Amino acid sequence: MTVFKPIIADTYQFYETDSLEHLEMLQEKDYRYINSIHFSLAKVNRDKLGDITIIDNSMLLAFSERATNIFKSAGKFLKLQDTDDYSLLDAPIINALDYEKSIIDYFAGTQQLKRIRKYFFNTQVIKEIDAFTLPIQGSPVFVTDTFVEKYKVNGYNGLDFYIVFSE
Repeated sequence: MTVFKPIIADTYQFYETDSLEHLEMLQEKDYRYINSIHFSLAKVNRDKLGDITIIDNSMLLAFSERATNIFKSAGKFLKLQDTDDYSLLDAPIINALDYEKSIIDYFAGTQQLKRIRKYFFNTQVIKEIDAFTLPIQGSPVFVTDTFVEKYKVNGYNGLDFYIVFSE
């Protein structure tokens, strides 16, 4: 199994929010505020968004209506206010990180995670999953090879995939 971190493709743009405060709430995975979040497409060339895009630099994935239909198994989708054609993926939170085998930096004298330099995942936990996040604040969405295969077979655009783990 291979696990990837989606990144915005060179020829595409991020989906931009109009408020950093709202984006920070999303990054903390506090979706109680989802109805008050407004997204602005004024700064973005719609042709450069792609079928799947990333909201600002948050690693939260927004799916076009066309892509949402194929990726229903990836998690719940939340309709975003002010847009009819993009939904936010609420990927399941899965405790799949093998802390013993991963290379992790902690803040000095604490057990507070600073950075994960090398990921090692328990593949038994994620074998049937297309996309997930870790139970760590600010965790990006990770996708599996199943997700990438669906993405490629259906001819979607907007993302590239960076390998973070492969067994």
